Amino acid sequence: MENWKRVWRRGIAPLCSTATLRKLEQVLESDSPQLTQGDTVRPYPVIYKSLPINHPSQPCNSAPDAACLIAWIGWQGGEATLTKTKDVAAWFGHATEKIVALVGFDEFCVFLNWFDETPRPDMRHLLLEEVRRSLTAGVTFRSEWNPVPHNPLELDPYTVLEDEHADEPLAVVG
Repeated sequence: MENWKRVWRRGIAPLCSTATLRKLEQVLESDSPQLTQGDTVRPYPVIYKSLPINHPSQPCNSAPDAACLIAWIGWQGGEATLTKTKDVAAWFGHATEKIVALVGFDEFCVFLNWFDETPRPDMRHLLLEEVRRSLTAGVTFRSEWNPVPHNPLELDPYTVLEDEHADEPLAVVG
């Protein structure tokens, strides 16, 4: 199995609710510009020293218009409540910690590189297959995973279930 698929199945998909996976399926099908490659979140959450941090003109306080897969999950997935680029970037950091705890740093980097460097049509097609596989695998995903970066993201040890449609076990949180 390709490493990026292993990371998706063991580290990313189990953190997504069914609602998030369905939204992601639609985004991939439609080639929505909300899902971007090569950036964590756009616009970039920069801070101008000349303005107070909470000033509305600070770019970090602007609404996102696009995000990478991991950041998109926190911004648009499930019970999305993040409205500022700085919050989406912070959520990405917290989610990354949880994914790395499940699959390891090197493997997570393999996934990020695959996502960013694969030609967009190929990435969309391949990831859409994995999203649909996750939806039809009969697995209950942990829908209560809270994307708000100010609350710790809690992960229980995951259980590995055998999936008759795969050559690798499918990891499930909860």
